[in-house]
Amino acid sequence: MTPDQQRRYDELKAEENKDKRQAELERKAVVKGVDTDVAMEIKEHWHTKLEQNVYVVTMGERVDREVYDELNQRAKQLGGRYSRSFKGSPAGFQFYDRETAEKFVALKEGDQSKAEAAVERKEEKKNTAAERLIELADKLEGIGKESLNADRQGKHPPAGRYGAEGRGSGAEEYRLCQDHAQPRSGNAGGQGQAP
Repeated sequence: MTPDQQRRYDELKAEENKDKRQAELERKAVVKGVDTDVAMEIKEHWHTKLEQNVYVVTMGERVDREVYDELNQRAKQLGGRYSRSFKGSPAGFQFYDRETAEKFVALKEGDQSKAEAAVERKEEKKNTAAERLIELADKLEGIGKESLNADRQGKHPPAGRYGAEGRGSGAEEYRLCQDHAQPRSGNAGGQGQAP
């Protein structure tokens, strides 16, 4: 295979894999509806351990085990869980925001999509990674500056030269930060992303 053929093959294979991943994400993003006529109500409740409001979807009556298992599985797909009654809190499917609880209640009418939540999570992860990299760069820059500014005069007079010549223990960290300071200060086009 010639280099051009190999390159083209790699491009086609990458495109095929990308399409497969996208199809799998779309398939996973759909939460199937549940066939039940039980009345559901959303109740807002203060969670003392988490110190935040949670939204509990309560059922009007008891359901069969198969229906409960389906509902429990769908709640987990949406990021919720079943919570038993405890110290005044109602028993039901617990969610951390009203929008997700409303999607859970809407499962009676049919399938629901959680694609928006997946996209938001992906963006959040990307932004968190960029923030961690920026914090690390700032930390390394601080270590490098501290090392370069340290008093080098001691028992051995030539040691004082190392700070000025950039051969101290923190010089490499400082140079590394200086090399990457321009893209970081540009902040990847103002997007808050890592370069």
